This record gives sequence, C-alpha cells and structure tokens, in this order.
Amino acid sequence: MVPLSELDSFNATLKNMGIENMIALRQVQYNRYKKNLTID
Repeated sequence: MVPLSELDSFNATLKNMGIENMIALRQVQYNRYKKNLTID
C-alpha cells in the first residue's frame, strides 16, 4: 500500500512504465470482446 503523500510519485512511476499504453491496449481488447458478444 502506498501512502497518499507518495501518490504523485507512484503515478509518475506508472506513467514511466507505460501504463497509458497498457490501458489503451486493454481497452481495444475489451471493445473487441464486447463487439463479439453482440448478435446481429
């Protein structure tokens, strides 16, 4: 668990590790999954 006083540093570390790219990738995967669930 990270204390709130270190939250900005924690978020910066996540950004440096490429979390935004991972979120975008997972969103594409989820959208594809959701699209395949619908029956036309």
